[in-house]
Amino acid sequence: MATYDIQTKFLPHGHKVFVLHPGFRKRQFDVFKTRSSVFLEIPGFVPSESTFQSDSEIARRIRLSREVEKYIFSDEDGVENPVRDPNRYSGSPSDSISSAMHNVITLFRDARPGDLVLCPGSGPFSPVLCGELVKEVDHDDVMPVEYFSSELLPFRPVNWVNRNIRRVDFGHLFAKRLANRRAIIEISDNFLKSEIYKRVYSNYVTTDNAKITIYGSQYDSKDPSGVVDAINIVRYLAAGFVAREQGRLNEFASLEMDEAIEMFVTQDHVLDFAIQFTSPGKITLITFAYLMAISVGIGVGVLTDSNITFDEIRRGVSIINSNSTNDQVRSLELGNSIAEIVDAIGPSKTERLQRRAQKSKQKIGFRSDVVRRD
Repeated sequence: MATYDIQTKFLPHGHKVFVLHPGFRKRQFDVFKTRSSVFLEIPGFVPSESTFQSDSEIARRIRLSREVEKYIFSDEDGVENPVRDPNRYSGSPSDSISSAMHNVITLFRDARPGDLVLCPGSGPFSPVLCGELVKEVDHDDVMPVEYFSSELLPFRPVNWVNRNIRRVDFGHLFAKRLANRRAIIEISDNFLKSEIYKRVYSNYVTTDNAKITIYGSQYDSKDPSGVVDAINIVRYLAAGFVAREQGRLNEFASLEMDEAIEMFVTQDHVLDFAIQFTSPGKITLITFAYLMAISVGIGVGVLTDSNITFDEIRRGVSIINSNSTNDQVRSLELGNSIAEIVDAIGPSKTERLQRRAQKSKQKIGFRSDVVRRD
């Protein structure tokens, strides 16, 4: 049985998105990028195992950190290095440290592994680092930062999943949120979160919708046939998924491609179908039914594979996911969708569809992120 990797991010219910400014005037941007880490500018804040669960311990270390920062940047003679025992400082809350308290609690208590952190550069056309927190908070995760005379401070390790998005690409709603003066804020608006997911991830699944990206890396504007074939194959696979869900695969199989698309694909199924073909180009499909998007991606991956036959597809393919837990994928039986569609339309139509897909692959580089792994 052929095995395909769908490389799709599954975003669970409760997944959070944060914007974290990389220091005053974005001065830590390059440090964030090269060290795959995010932090707050709190030099000398060295946590114990229980620090981030205690507001009073956080307050003490914030006050200690402020004294350390004064010492580092003081121009006056005779300024002494502050006492590094946090118990020597007040643990009481106050307005003077409320913003700093919020920042520490948000990054080190509220943010969980897998949550998305966006770190913008300084101008509208500057890049935004988009990364996922990779582990639970560890009080041993401290690092020296050169700007603060190599004083230690706590950090969260991240995996940068996208570094190629500009601030302006997120639109005006994101720009408004960036106007917030706090070092870190949570994006709780569901519409804005959805817009962020669309830009950060090529392929994702949420509780509300799913997105896949289909590529055409070598478009020649003198011959649009490869693009036309790619668009029609994507729409046809979407129609096949709907027909399967409705128990109407026999009816679907009796129709020609254009008739099947017109009958089965409606606005009730597709949230967005975006086509951008310059060089390179892509098709972006966002669907309400998350299995629909994934099934289309699988279909493109299978049909553009020149080393698989009709009989092999009909018997089913195995699906794995290197970008999320495989337990999520196995429970969905994703390999059945393309197998049942192919079985319904038969060998002649399937082989004709494969030829069109592979011809489009030769002409424009037609492919999805679904790749064969066996």
